[in-house]
Amino acid sequence: MIAKMISLFVLCLTTVPLYGQLMKTIESEYRDYKHGKQRTCATTVLCDVEDFSPAIKIQTDTFIVESEKRERYYYCYKGKYPLEVAAAPKVRFKGGREKLAEYFNGKYLQKYRGPEINGSFIYAMLLDSRLKIMDVRGISLTVIDDSGFDFVRLIKEILRSTKGRWERVDASSDDKFYLAFGRLRLI
Repeated sequence: MIAKMISLFVLCLTTVPLYGQLMKTIESEYRDYKHGKQRTCATTVLCDVEDFSPAIKIQTDTFIVESEKRERYYYCYKGKYPLEVAAAPKVRFKGGREKLAEYFNGKYLQKYRGPEINGSFIYAMLLDSRLKIMDVRGISLTVIDDSGFDFVRLIKEILRSTKGRWERVDASSDDKFYLAFGRLRLI
């Protein structure tokens, strides 16, 4: 028990941000006596690039014998309890990823006049049952730039401006919250 606690402590200390991303994963195995099977449970927490606060919590529960895997996604919203969300591909940008990239690049090039940076930004958006954007978080930002330009603020502003441009993949879906998760290329 003490060895597990020490290894967990060392894991927390050695987790290093990679390109502005902070991710912690804790995995444990246990025996499900009710079903008589070995199970693995992993919890991964993805943090916001601005303040390193938890943004998304992913819990994976796996039956080792049957290789059955269940994932639950939770969005950490404004310091409240994590909200369980329906993960992509339950929602999408109207017209698909290509249309989102076109929309994003158009707005981005209007507002950013600096040199080409060839970066990427991984985002997570919380949408409610009416597909209203509630929150936008940056999970990873890869940029080689020393100008001090606030890319995160600009990208979040552009993503928030996509209000009303999201749709359910399955029209009969009635989840309370949705997670839109993706990657944008910065030019």
